[in-house]
Amino acid sequence: MLTRKNGIGIDVSKTELVLWDSISEQLVKIANTGKGMKQLRKRLLGISPEIVTIESTGKYHRLAARTCQECKVPVIVAQPCRVRQFALGLGIIAKTDQVDARIICQFGLKSDLKETSLETKEHEELRDLVVYRMQLAEDKAKFQARHTEASSKDIKSFCAQSLASIEKQLRIVQKKIVQEIKKFADLQPKFQLLQSIKGIGEVTAAVLVLLLPELGRISKSQIASLVGVAPFDVQSGKSDKQKSIFGGRTRVRSALHMAAMSAVRYDPFLSHFYKNLKENKKKTRVATTACIRKIVVIANQILKSGVPYDPSIPLTLSLRKRKS
Repeated sequence: MLTRKNGIGIDVSKTELVLWDSISEQLVKIANTGKGMKQLRKRLLGISPEIVTIESTGKYHRLAARTCQECKVPVIVAQPCRVRQFALGLGIIAKTDQVDARIICQFGLKSDLKETSLETKEHEELRDLVVYRMQLAEDKAKFQARHTEASSKDIKSFCAQSLASIEKQLRIVQKKIVQEIKKFADLQPKFQLLQSIKGIGEVTAAVLVLLLPELGRISKSQIASLVGVAPFDVQSGKSDKQKSIFGGRTRVRSALHMAAMSAVRYDPFLSHFYKNLKENKKKTRVATTACIRKIVVIANQILKSGVPYDPSIPLTLSLRKRKS
């Protein structure tokens, strides 16, 4: 278990950072701007905390996290839900910026979380571009539904115009993403390797390399848990419910769902795996989730090994096990 004696907790908003320092037990407010980062840098260098814990808030925590990195101070970017659960576990119900800063500090000192590996500014910008492309795809689906449901010719016309604009943007943004990925020596090989898996094209490969950077670095159970396709036991006393999945990265799972739909049709191993599940009377939702988990595990393995995926190898092993 990690033991940390002192640290700083930072509650982040769009305009302000609220800092709680466990050493002097002081509460400090600074602006979430370039000028404010000079104050943060001065404080970090003066105190030299063992850890700085920052609550993840979209893009607003990035400037402070990068400042900590520049000062060579370990930083944890914590999920808000985990920090809140920690507070409730301590019996703290009140929620203010001042209370949150103290709780965030305590969470960083008591948790076993390792310091967060921060992305470069260029990687962050490219990841934001991938997220924007996914948001455009979501908008496209909404306008398609509106176009179908509309009874007015005017509404149908407006929806058609919006759809044309979105589709044009999707093509431009996707082309830009592929061009940018090719500029990164660490991303390009992964991007190409992932496309050796049937069902994973440029869109899904870009989502995986940028929204799931842990791929290829951790175990298969850990990567499945990160995506949110690892089944967890739900057991207490005599109650023993069916295993279920929860949590994970929704956007990654959504992209892999579409990949799985394609893979079960064209990949011989995944097709065989899916058919076996259906023959064993598994629900379609359960079988699809299991296929997504298989794809994640395969993707994790090929990035570790650096060898393109060959569906005939796991298929042969699967057939041997079934015969035996």
